[in-house]
Amino acid sequence: MNEKQKLLSIGKILNFCGLSGEVKAGYSADKKKLIEHIKTVTAVHNNKEIILTIKAVRFYKQHVYLKFNEINSIEEAVTLKNAYLKVPKTQIEQFLSKDEFLIDDLLGKEVIDVNNNLLGVVTDIISIKEEDLMEIKTPEGKEILIPFVKELVPEINLKENRIKINNIPGLIN
Repeated sequence: MNEKQKLLSIGKILNFCGLSGEVKAGYSADKKKLIEHIKTVTAVHNNKEIILTIKAVRFYKQHVYLKFNEINSIEEAVTLKNAYLKVPKTQIEQFLSKDEFLIDDLLGKEVIDVNNNLLGVVTDIISIKEEDLMEIKTPEGKEILIPFVKELVPEINLKENRIKINNIPGLIN
């Protein structure tokens, strides 16, 4: 599968809801607009992939309720419990704002400071509560965490595979 066809998760089916095969799913709040607009998803469960056509979508509290054309009973819906709902990466990218990035796209990027000194490579993005931290492995093998905020990370250039940070005193040491 090439990079453009890579599937990324947008939610997980938690349970069935009602007699007609509707399912209740958990999702990230930032994916609501995407979920409202997509027509198909790939349900992945137990190493099986099923392409499903979305017939209806409704949001209630922190969950989304989905009705698929292919699922018409409780028995069919139960088989989808714990399935991850995935869509092609290209579909998700259409709904990203200018300052939003997929974690997948940041991993492995070189991190430089404003003077173009190599600081390391991004190995992970860690979310703690409502804050994201960029984990960087230095050339010496040391791992450091940088708050992933605009003031410290002013430039992300995916085409050049580089992320520029403001290396303020005490940030790296």
